[in-house]
Parts: sequence; C-alpha cells; structure tokens
Amino acid sequence: MRRWQLVGDGVAEFWEVAVDGSQVTVRCGRLGTAGSSGTMSFDSAAAASAHVEELVAGKEKEGYTSVPAFTMPAEWRRHVHVRRGGGLLGDAVVAADAVQGEREALAERLPTVEAVLADPASEPDLVAAARAHLAGEPTPLGAAVLGVLLGSEPRSADAWVLEHGLAFAACAAVETHGVELHRNDYGKVASHLRRLPLEHRFDTASVRRVRALLAVASDEEREPAMAAVRDGRVDLRATLAATYLFPDRQDWVDEAFDEIERTNLPWYRRGAAYGLLSYSCGTADRLRRVLAVDGVKGYFATRDAVCTAVDGIGPDVVPVLAALLDLDLEGDFRDLLLATLAEFPTAEAFDGLLVRLKTKRALPTVLDMARRHPVVALERFVAAKAPQVAPLLERHLRSHPDLADRVDLPEDVRAFVDRTRAAKAGVEDAPVDALPAVLVDPPWVVKDPPKPAKPVVLRGITAPDLRAVEWEPGERDAWTRQFAFPRPDEDWSARIDAYRAGELDVQQQIGLFVHGPVEELRPLVPGFDCSRWYRSASLAKVVVARFEVDAIPNALALAPALKGDQDGLLLPLVSLETARLVAQWLVKLKSTRDLCVAWLTRNPVHAARFLVPDAVGPTGAARRAAEAALRVIPDQAADVAREYGPEAAKVVADLLATEVVVPVKAPALGKWVDLDVLPPVLLRGTRQALPAAVVPTLLTLLALSGPDDGHADVRAVREACDEESLARFAWELFEVWRTNGMPPKDGWVFTALGVLGDDEVARGLVPLIRAWPGEAQHARAVTGLDVLAAIGTDTALAGLNSIAQRVKFGGIKNRARQKVDEVAAAMGLTAEELGDRLVPDLGLDDAATLVVDYGTRRFTVGFDEQLRPFVLDASGKRLKDLPKPGAKDGERAAAEHKRFAQLKKDVRTIAGDQVVRLERAMVLVRRWPAERFRTLLVGHPLLRHLVRRLVWVTEDGHSFRVAEDGTFADVRDEVFALADDAVVGVAHPVHLGDDVAAWAELFADYEILQPFVQLGRPVFRFTEAELTSRVLDRFTGVQVEVGRLFALTRGAWQRGAPMDAGIENEIIRPLPGGGTVEAALDPGIPVGTPDELGPQTLREVALFRGRRTFAELDPVTASELLAELASLTD
Repeated sequence: MRRWQLVGDGVAEFWEVAVDGSQVTVRCGRLGTAGSSGTMSFDSAAAASAHVEELVAGKEKEGYTSVPAFTMPAEWRRHVHVRRGGGLLGDAVVAADAVQGEREALAERLPTVEAVLADPASEPDLVAAARAHLAGEPTPLGAAVLGVLLGSEPRSADAWVLEHGLAFAACAAVETHGVELHRNDYGKVASHLRRLPLEHRFDTASVRRVRALLAVASDEEREPAMAAVRDGRVDLRATLAATYLFPDRQDWVDEAFDEIERTNLPWYRRGAAYGLLSYSCGTADRLRRVLAVDGVKGYFATRDAVCTAVDGIGPDVVPVLAALLDLDLEGDFRDLLLATLAEFPTAEAFDGLLVRLKTKRALPTVLDMARRHPVVALERFVAAKAPQVAPLLERHLRSHPDLADRVDLPEDVRAFVDRTRAAKAGVEDAPVDALPAVLVDPPWVVKDPPKPAKPVVLRGITAPDLRAVEWEPGERDAWTRQFAFPRPDEDWSARIDAYRAGELDVQQQIGLFVHGPVEELRPLVPGFDCSRWYRSASLAKVVVARFEVDAIPNALALAPALKGDQDGLLLPLVSLETARLVAQWLVKLKSTRDLCVAWLTRNPVHAARFLVPDAVGPTGAARRAAEAALRVIPDQAADVAREYGPEAAKVVADLLATEVVVPVKAPALGKWVDLDVLPPVLLRGTRQALPAAVVPTLLTLLALSGPDDGHADVRAVREACDEESLARFAWELFEVWRTNGMPPKDGWVFTALGVLGDDEVARGLVPLIRAWPGEAQHARAVTGLDVLAAIGTDTALAGLNSIAQRVKFGGIKNRARQKVDEVAAAMGLTAEELGDRLVPDLGLDDAATLVVDYGTRRFTVGFDEQLRPFVLDASGKRLKDLPKPGAKDGERAAAEHKRFAQLKKDVRTIAGDQVVRLERAMVLVRRWPAERFRTLLVGHPLLRHLVRRLVWVTEDGHSFRVAEDGTFADVRDEVFALADDAVVGVAHPVHLGDDVAAWAELFADYEILQPFVQLGRPVFRFTEAELTSRVLDRFTGVQVEVGRLFALTRGAWQRGAPMDAGIENEIIRPLPGGGTVEAALDPGIPVGTPDELGPQTLREVALFRGRRTFAELDPVTASELLAELASLTD
C-alpha cells in the first residue's frame, strides 16, 4: 500500500491506498491504531487508477504527505538486473565503438581462440558455429561461442545489436546461456568448449547487457526480439533464458514453473533452475514458490538476486524476505536480508522483524530503522503488544518524547510516559561551576596542547646480568606434575645419542626431556622445541621445573605463540629478556595485560632492576614499554632507581609523578549512542543533573580511560556524582550498546561497567555471562568476569564465584575460577575462604527473618529448611504470598514489594550456588576451623538451613549434625561438644563407615531432606590390582554415548583440546593436589558436530601428570572418580 500521513496541531493520522486490478482498498485512522479499511470495485483497471489519483490529490490538498515505501539505495543499483516495469529505470545505451572493440579483441586473442577451436575436446557443433561466424556466416550460436571466447563482455552484446539487430542479440544471449569455455590449471589456461549444464550460472555480463537493452528498447524494437526468443524456447534451458531476458512476461515464468515440474531433474539441478527464475519473479507469490524449493536458497543468497527481486516486486517482497529469517541461514545471507528489510520504512518491515527479534542482528536492525523512521517505529512498537517490544517502546519514547502525544498509547505505556516526565520535572541542570573540571574543559579538545618536556637520556646504565627461576612454595613440584608422559624403559645414553643424531620422533624426544637424566641433558636443552606438542605450555612448565635457568630461552621462545594463554609459564622466570617481553606486551597486547601485571607484581624488585636502565635510556619503543611497566610497581621502581644513582632516581621520580597523557584525538562515539535514552547523572547529594551538553564528554572520558578507575579524571567524576545514578547511566548505556549488536569498536561501554557499576549492575550482568558462551561469545563472557571483578562489591564477587561454581560451559567456569583465585590472593585469602565471606545475608536478622514495611502494614519474611520464603502478617498468620501494595499503603510500599521480589530471586540463586559449593567441599574434603564453622556456616542466616540438613565430621572422625536450635548432636542424638580447636568438614559416606545407616534412619525420623545426595551416596573402591596400576582396565573398551560423556563435563571433567581435523581425543579430570585422570576416546568427538562419529569407545582410562598409581588417591576422590566412570554405563 502507498501511505500518506498528517501530523501536527494535535492531529496524527495516516491514509493508505492500494490498487489491485479494478479494485481499490483504502485504510485510514489515527497513528498507533489499526485503523479501518474498505474496498471498492470499478469497471476497469483504468477507472480504478483514475479514482486513486483523485483521492490522492484530495488528501495532499488537505496536507497529507507521502511516506515512501521504498527508495533504492544508490549502492544497490549496480546489483539490480533491470527490467521493464521495475522500480529502477534502465539507462543502457549501445556503445558506438563496440564492433571495432570486438574486432580488436578477436585479433589480440586469435591464437587462443584457434587453439580452443582446434582442441579435440571442444564440442563439434560449437566449433562449427564459431568457424562459420568467422567466415561471414553469422548465427546466434556462432556469435554466442565467439562472445564466450572473448570473455562474455557487455561489448559483445553491443556489437551484436549494431551488426545484426536486437532480435539477433536476444537469440545470441539465449545461446550464451548454454556455452562454457572450460579452463585447466585452476582456471588459468583456456582449454575447450562445451555445453553448459543447467545448474551453472547464466548471468554473464553479455547476457545481462542484452536484458538491460531490452528493458529500455522501444516496442518496435522489442517485439521482434520477443517473438524470436519465444519461438526458440525448445527446451528448459532456452525457456529459462527467455524468462531472464523478458521478466515482464510473467506468463512465461508460469510456463517455466510447469516445465520444471514436468522435467525429471536431480534435486541440485532443480534448485538451480528455480534459482534462475528468481531473477524474473514479478510477484511475492511467485518468489515464495521459488524459495520453497530445496536447494534454491544458495542461488538466491546473493546481493544481485535479492536486489533484483526487490526491484521487480517492490514492497510486497518484505514478508517473503522476512520469512527467510526463520531458516538456518549463513551469516552473510542473514545480514543481507536484514540490510534489505531495513530500507523499507513500512509497517510490514517493522512487524516482520519485531516478531523475529531473537534472530541474530534483528534487534540492531530494528533500532536503526527506528532512528531513521521514528513515527512508523512508534506506531509499530505500540501495535506489537509483545513483552519483548516493551523496552524498545520505552527507549523510543525517551528518545522521541515529542511523539508521545501523536499516537494513541496503551494505558501502561501512557503511565510510563507520565512517570518519565515527572522524573525529569524534578531534576534540573547543574550549574557549570558545580561540574567536575574534566567535563567542562576536557584535555582532548585543547587545540594547542603543551609539548612534553624533552626526556632526559642517561647513557652507560646497564641492567644486571641475572637469570633465575624463583618458585613459590610447592610451585616447582606442581609444575613437575603438569605433564605426564610414558617413561621409556631404555638405556638413557643410547637415547641421548639417538637424539643427537636426529633419530627420535617428537614423542620420543618429549619422553627423553620429561624423564631423562637432568645433568646429561642440560647441554641439549637449548635445542629442544616445546612448541611441537599440542600441550606446549604444560610441557614447557615441566622442562622449566627440571632444568630451571637453562630452560628460560625455551619458555621465552614459546611465549609469543601462547600470548595470553601462558598458564603462568612466565611468572617464576627472572631475566632481562623476560622483563622486556612483559613490558612490551603490557603496552601492545590487551590480551596479556593480566599476565604482565601478575609478573611485575610477583617480581617487582627484579623487574625494576631490569627496566630502570631502559626507562632512563634512549627514547623509543623500549623506553615507552619500560616506563609503562614501572608505573605498575611505583614503590619498587623508585627504590631501585636510587641504586643507579641520583640522576636515574630523579628521572624515574619525574616519570612516576607525571600523569599519563590522554590521547589528543578522542574516539568518535558510535551512531547507536542516543543521549536522550540515557538516564540523568545526578551530582552527589542533589537533584541536579549533568547538563545534556556535557554527557558526550563523559562518554568520551569513559572511552579513553580503560577498564579500571585508575584514571584521575574518572575518579573525579565518581567523587562528584551520585553513585547510584552513575550505575544506572552505565547500565542503560550498556543495554543500548547490547541491543544495537555490541559494536566491537565501542567495547569500552562494557568495561565501563567495571568503573561505574554497582550491585544492580552485577545482578544484571551475571545471567548474560552465563548465557554468552552458548551463543559463541566466550571472549565477551571472559570480559564480563573482569567487569565483575572490577566492580568488586560482595554481590559482584558472589556472582563471579557463582559462575565459578555452577555454569554448564567448562571454559568460562575455569576462567571464573582463575579470576576468583586472583581476587582471593589479592585479599590474602584462598578461593574457598573468599567464597565463605561472599554469601550475602540479604539483610536478614539473627532470627533469619526480614521485615517488609508498607507503612500501614508490616510483614515478616522467613525461610523454611529448603530456603523457600514464607510470609507472616502482623498477627503471625502465614500468607500465601506477600500482598501487592494497595491504595492505602504508604509511598514505600511499591519499593518494599520490589525488594521482596528481588529477595526471592537472590535466595533461589544463593541456594543453588551454595548446594553446589557444599557438595564440592565434601568431594574435595575441605575443612573449616571450628570457629569459622560456627560463624560462617552455622551462624549465617541462610546457610544455617542447608547446614542443618547435612552430616558433619571432625578431622579425628567424629560425626555430628546441627540441630534446629544451633546445638550439635551425634548419631545417637546426644549432645556433641565441638572442641574449639577442632577442624570440621562435610562428611562423605567414606568417613562415616558403619554409621551411615544410623544417620540415614535418624534423618528419616526427623524428616530431614538433604540438599544433595550425601547419606545415600554409593561408595566405590579400587581393587587391589588397580591400586598398584595407573590404568583402570575395567573401563577399557567400554562403549559410551557422547551425551553421557558431556554429562561428566558438567562436573569435574573437562573436554580435551581439539587435535587434527578438530577431533577431541580425550576427556580429562583434574585431581586434588595435582595430576589428572584421562579417558582416551575412539574415534574421538568432532568439535561442532559431537554426534557425527557415533558412540565413543574408551581406549584407556589412566593417570597422568605426575601420578604413578591409583593408591595415591585419597578414598573420597577414589570413590567419586569410580562413581563418575560407572555413570557412563548405568
């Protein structure tokens, strides 16, 4: 339908009209409504069109303005295969010099042409036609063959028209559709002529040129050409070529449909045939028929095909293209469809995308359309009435508040508008003198920034010649167990000689350096290449642990390939080369920043001694890198600089005192940034907000400052502004960035959450981080972990710990655990101790209850043994749920009800996380000192409910439970006195022995439901033979479904690294205290298609990485390991 709108002076109406033959349909109404419609019939199509023109003239006289349904973007025009009657007018003109150009091309290529014609493989009829044409007996086939030999250029088509007329050219184009010049040597050498199979492409430049000339030809020229082509439709190939040349003949298209159906074509040729027809479809129904055929979408997934369909069908093509988004498409085709739909400012285009917002990049497309066509967008957002569209509508109204009075809004949306206006009415712009200085006078807009002082260069200062490997307690032993490899049972001297002679393969070399005699091998270490094995970092760590200083070059040679995936390889290495590499990476590679900071803070004095000479030496990359590194360790840098003399001390002191200069050129903000959508940022303790004029400056500052709040100007903003409003501002900015497809160049928006975020931001971020790995966004999820750590509140760290404990994606779980370890270490805690402290109490009192105060009514919230909340009224009566606030309740009632809703969500999350954590503590045999057990577990208002449902055990084997009153009782239900110096843990049935049955009976009597299987947990043990072995023979040859293997990876097991052809050959279980158990798989699991190779056979289940026999495993680990493996065949 064509559309007109009248907006202004309190009027907001639309009027639409469409003509279908002799019928005219009109729809009209107020913007934001469906309006009303009616249809009128006329005696003829001409009469209907005349009536429409009268109606349009009248509406435009009333002030209605036309809303274009579609305008072809200029960059699309070259992709359109023009047609008569299409939206794009053709402009093809025959080149006057085409014949001369064709003759010159033939003369230049004559040797090649003769060679192809003389080739025995060339089809005789094609050769004969070409030679006859060259001899002065022109035919369309001969012209087509020579045109193909000369490259099928548009020049050939023009020459045909000039020499023989348009009808001849059309027939030659039909013949061209069936001729191919075959080439050898990967398409470099012309070989021979052959007939072109139907499924090959037909849109050569010469054929497309003929179509363009036919589109602009006069009827007198065109009719003979059409008649000649019509008569030549003797087979399906000619029929398809005819429909391409004359796409306005939709009856020919229908005949082609019928002929394809009558022809018994293989599926791939059938798809190709329908694909050719897509260039000729003139109606949406015909295009639907084409696209419904199997195998055709690959032919339609081109910009030429899509743009040509849009040109030929017009706005009616929108629902056809939108429906394609429901299919499993390649990313490029999906993006092409979205880009095409985005050019239609119509209700159909908006509606087609609003019901498909889950399609990748559909949401950013809708937002882009809304920015360009705000009125239509508002109308469609309102009409959608879908929960997922509500946030879009709210943001759109914030961005375009003037539109709110132009459209009939639903009651809830109108209420939102009123609330938004009321909130803005209570806020005024802050005066300039109250704003942080950086927002008023940002340094990056200074036209003539002061030139930095010329650096002082000191010569003759050299770094110490020191190489060492400095270990943390137990670290070297742990590294030795990082990598297990079969120990060769051969004479070491003979093996070393074989290595020197180059006679050992890679695996034999690894076995030599992992197990061989250290002193004899030490001279050979520099020649050993750790990168030749897929676990190169683990192998290098074993080599460093064995050979220490002599292996530093090996580790440094491997480091550039590993970059951020070092697994701590560089941390104990102390050398000038290591220091310079770390400094270089610090300024060049974002992916290695954490590693670089970790090395510098672990080895600060050594780092300073190595890098101060570079930091005071000649200007250049080395000095800049050293300066950046010394800023990470300022205290040690200042102290060490004095060792190099007073001049060096002054240079370093000046360096450390100088603020890092902000880049002069500020990054441009993305087009997606909509300042009107963002909530106000209030000054601390006021109702004054940052003026709109300085908000872009704040965004630029965040873009420049990086992922932490170390930038002085950022700190100034945080000190001046209200923290909650800054957090809301940052979160809404992030949400707008996220809904616009998260443009990578604006990734600073994400990391800014770490600078400005609070507990609410952390709560919103955690579920996204959990989901992203499943959406192929692992890297973004890892960044999210850094953001949570940067926010640093208990809620944020609890979310981080929750991901480390309970998420279905092993990669992000491991990274989360590493991050928790880093945070805990910085606080002087273990990860387990940090986890204890991060369990929130949610504001509960000592009785584990919470008061909800509505002003006129008060309620008490408590929790049952399964951490399900219950509500009591003032009389103590138990209610089904917390009542919704009523008209007589106080102003705080709505906020209190919202707090209760959030409490229920938090408790569900906490309960799930803590159940996993306590079960993990049982499996890992974790222990708490009695005092911490009483305060952190028994005394915690939420955890106490879980603690009471478990059996606990002291280190000396006494088991007990926690009663409802907080006292302790043993298996005989008698009082148990827990000694102050006792150590307590969650009891595993292994610890309880014969008391398991008694405890189970006691819990049954008290109707205590356990949060996880504890007392009913089966106990498994190794056989005597298995205890002395490193291989579990009982599982060798067992066949396992892939799904069961993946079930193991939801617990302690991990998938192995993909090897050749992307096959994962094992699953791995890390063991407490180091080492692994690895299950080798046959044929292995293909990445991306795990079920492709069917069930897996366990080739071997064995110990690796330093473990010798299964007797080394503690009884709990042994039982859990065997239980996990037994689950594969249950």
